[in-house]
Amino acid sequence: MSVLQEILQNGDIENFKQEAKWILQSAENENQALSFAKKRAEHYPLQYILGEWDFYDLTLKIGEGVLIPRTDTEILVDKVKDFSAPLSHPVIIDLCSGSGAIAFALENQLPNAEIFALEYSEKAFSFLEINKKNLNSRVELIQADVLNYNTNKKFDIITCNPPYLTEKDIENCQYELKFEPVLALNGEQNADGLRYYREISALWRKNLNKNGRLFFEIGATQDSDVKEILSQNDYKNIEIFKDYSGFNRVVTAVI
Repeated sequence: MSVLQEILQNGDIENFKQEAKWILQSAENENQALSFAKKRAEHYPLQYILGEWDFYDLTLKIGEGVLIPRTDTEILVDKVKDFSAPLSHPVIIDLCSGSGAIAFALENQLPNAEIFALEYSEKAFSFLEINKKNLNSRVELIQADVLNYNTNKKFDIITCNPPYLTEKDIENCQYELKFEPVLALNGEQNADGLRYYREISALWRKNLNKNGRLFFEIGATQDSDVKEILSQNDYKNIEIFKDYSGFNRVVTAVI
């Protein structure tokens, strides 16, 4: 067993062999690799140590201050792609875009789409800009508060992975999650984790074209609550989709 593997195993890192390999590949020298391993053994997120992570065939730059892209979200991209198939030039905006994972993945899958990415956090927006440059992307970036941004532009599709953890979730979350930005996990004044679903459903409805569709990522137990919120805001054809681990993960609806 290598020294890196031993450090990680002693820190109760489950996938210590593979993570040791990634750390070794990422480090510039042996001393840095040892430093990375010790940091990871304290359960600092591997993704932040590596400074990048893969999402839907793309490699995105990430770091402290931006939400780590997760495979749970890939089902949202798949469903948007399916529903966009009949549209020759879909206009899409991704709200609470973070690193731009959803927006850039959709651009990669839908070359004829016009895509916008909106993010409020200055730190997260800096990663959004870096990823746009690295990917040579045409996605138009908007730095703004999703709950206080007014535009007359209409969209065929609105996507959003909003802050949806409850305050209790934050208190009881796994240690690695404590390093991710609270603004992206829970937001503000969002004790029950539903504030952004309520406000975005109402505020952004006017920006959907006729038969336009809203896509939300949700927490595994939020499907009924989010479905009710959408129904109260006169959305129709509400559908729920499971992620590839079998958890309810995406809610979509039409105006």
